[in-house]
Amino acid sequence: MESKLITIWLDLNIFHYTNEWTTRNRYLTKDWKLFDNADKCIDYITSRLEDKFYLIISGVFVDYLIPLIYELEQIKKIYAHGSSIHIQDVGKLYFSYNHNDLITIDELINSSQNNSLSLSIFSNNQEKSIRNLTTSGNALFIWYQLLIDVLIRIPSSTESAKSDLITITRKCYEGNESEQEKINEFDTCYESTKAVFWYTRNCFLFRLLNQAFRTEDIDNIFKFRFFIVDLYQQLLTLYTAQRFPSSLTVYRGQSLGLIELEYLKENIGQLISMNTFLSTTTDKEVASIFAGDGTNRPVYERSVLFEMTIDTTRCHKSKPFADVSKHSYMKDENEILLSMGTIFRIVSVDIENNVWIVKLIFTEQEDKRLIELIDYQKMILRENETVVVLGRILQDMGEMEKAKRYYNLILESSVEDSVEVSSIYNNLGAMAKDESKYEEALNAYEKSMNINKKILSKIHPHTAMSYNNIAGIYAHMGQTKKAIGDEEKALIFYEKSLEICNQSLPENHSQTATVLSKIGGLYYNRSNWSTAIKYLEKALEINKKILPKGHPDLTIGYGNLASSYSHLGKDDLAIEMFENALSSTPMSESKSFHVAHTYNNCGAVYFNQGNYEKALEKFTKAYEMALQLPSFELSYLSMYQQNLEETKRKLQKVTIKPSSSE
Repeated sequence: MESKLITIWLDLNIFHYTNEWTTRNRYLTKDWKLFDNADKCIDYITSRLEDKFYLIISGVFVDYLIPLIYELEQIKKIYAHGSSIHIQDVGKLYFSYNHNDLITIDELINSSQNNSLSLSIFSNNQEKSIRNLTTSGNALFIWYQLLIDVLIRIPSSTESAKSDLITITRKCYEGNESEQEKINEFDTCYESTKAVFWYTRNCFLFRLLNQAFRTEDIDNIFKFRFFIVDLYQQLLTLYTAQRFPSSLTVYRGQSLGLIELEYLKENIGQLISMNTFLSTTTDKEVASIFAGDGTNRPVYERSVLFEMTIDTTRCHKSKPFADVSKHSYMKDENEILLSMGTIFRIVSVDIENNVWIVKLIFTEQEDKRLIELIDYQKMILRENETVVVLGRILQDMGEMEKAKRYYNLILESSVEDSVEVSSIYNNLGAMAKDESKYEEALNAYEKSMNINKKILSKIHPHTAMSYNNIAGIYAHMGQTKKAIGDEEKALIFYEKSLEICNQSLPENHSQTATVLSKIGGLYYNRSNWSTAIKYLEKALEINKKILPKGHPDLTIGYGNLASSYSHLGKDDLAIEMFENALSSTPMSESKSFHVAHTYNNCGAVYFNQGNYEKALEKFTKAYEMALQLPSFELSYLSMYQQNLEETKRKLQKVTIKPSSSE
């Protein structure tokens, strides 16, 4: 999951005096956490090892908590009030201040709203494939890269979308006459050619849109979609018409929270994506005024001047920028507006005369991994239903509730059945299945199947996959409830899926192999080993022809066949399949729950043959691997240890037969 910057406030009375503030500040960011219990606070921090924390501790908890959290690396700064440990500053980890310096909730919320940048870092891990890079901490980076492309493709009635936006903005600024007047003006006078004018105006639109970007608020980003597209299109039009020198330097001055500044300092050399439309200027003095001189700042803020160098010869219209001086609300700032998703490399973060200078270089084609990433994005858009992609990325991020909300927003705006709507129901079904909500999953999968049968055909591969998914639900229900009827339904749907696959797909296709494997698994669960082997062998034969050596599905296929042969007493074939499974396991997955099971089960077959030395070798590997894996089930670990000890005793002429894991 994406690393987050989270602010925590711990105080015994926190919920007594924050109610009015959280009511007044409807957009209190989700990356704030309030606690009145120190143990729960510590549990939360230690459960999120990938995240960074900014702590505010007050009252009775200070002396108790600081010794416990002092060494935690993910804590970047602590502000403490009421400590008997009279320490003013201990590096970046711990800072204590007196009552007069205590940061009020109102100030903190205001700072969070006004002095944060919506950005994400691209983690360039050379040991990971570009596909894995998209799901291991970079999903948010990619999500914002794809956002514009997807929003442009979503059918939308501008007037309807504008009406929705007006409604939410009126509620947010209820009682604020000044902003209500601007909302009325926007409602009456807005047109697409005025998007830049409204974005550069200090009013409700700029604040709410950027708040939605910062907090990844799917609902409000979706409500702003017509304006986001208008702003992008106007920026693209200006970019196409304008000419710039080969090298352009622009500046942006602002105050920035300490935790955001630390984040930039820790990622020097990395790629950074600006996840909003960024206002800059060619006039360094103007930017410096906005940054301030570093004096009279609250303890939690710093003056920052961004210096961005753009090689205009390498730019691409997918991420346009333009001189908007003639179109901006502020005519005298030499303003250059950058598109959301613009990518920079962080060159340096240094302090000069109390002002932090952050130097960035615009990069589009210089980074090989970035080129691979962009190509991968294009492949995603080419091979998938475009509006569904953002939901899938949210799923990769682990943001299941956001994914559901996004899918439902798309469904609400869809007026007819389509392949995309079918895919959305399919994905909703998959998430419900993962949550063991089988009836809900079944309902979603059936909707997907009915749409596929209606707009595609009864023998289309997508229809086959729908049958496959429904069969999977019945199989789970059968195993969970021990209901033979559900397993029979599962078999019927799997066989229907297989029939369609055989009619509509090439002879050796991965989808066919998947269905064969599922049917084999059902017969395996019924202890019908011979029939299970028939289907599992067919699945493995297909996968051996179409998958690269070392693919996980080959490892699983060999293992399933091995277990089936073992149950039939065909130990030689079982050992051959187990050894094939282990030898085909890629190095990147050589230590896993599944591989440990395979070693154990292979050891059990050797034990049954009386080959105790080979059994000892396999049991030892299973046990040692289990010890190294986090969150390994104790019941399996205990079984592995028991098998190991019994084999050692057997070698000493003690006849005890070990058990096999399924």
